[in-house]
Order: sequence, then C-alpha cells, then structure tokens
Amino acid sequence: MQRLPKFVLPWLLVAATSGCAAPGDGAPPPAETRDLVICSDPRPQMCTMQYDPVCARLGSGDMAEWRSYSNGCTACGDPAVGAYRPGGACR
Repeated sequence: MQRLPKFVLPWLLVAATSGCAAPGDGAPPPAETRDLVICSDPRPQMCTMQYDPVCARLGSGDMAEWRSYSNGCTACGDPAVGAYRPGGACR
C-alpha cells in the first residue's frame, strides 16, 4: 500500500467535509480552494514550455502562499507546491 504525502490529508479533509453544508446553504467554497488540482508523486522532471498560467499554493494552513507559474507541470515540479488552480496567474 502506497503512503500518501503529508499535504494530501488536509485536502482530503476539505473534500470530505465540504459536502456537509446544510440544505439551502449556497455559500461557495473559499476562492483559494475552488478548482484546485492536487500535485501527485512522482513529480515531473521535465515540462513543456507552453504558457498556460496557473496560481499555485505553497505550504498549507495559515502559512500558505500563492505564486504564479507558467503552467501546471512547472508548478508541480516545485516540491513546495501542493496544488494549483488553473485559469490564470495569481491576482
């Protein structure tokens, strides 16, 4: 059985509890957690050079930072990145 990386557990908890809202509660999830793509192991060693900017999350919890990368592959190539949001650079 393969062991999950440390950063996956918080995202699994977010996913497991996000469906527990009361009926009629239409509050969207926080913008920084919507549509996140989780980086998986093994991390990419080489990436193409296409420009399709993403906003990547470095760290977790209150200490998380967001940084723009040229594409998702490049973002996940950075071991500090746990996930990224496609659709453009960070604002």
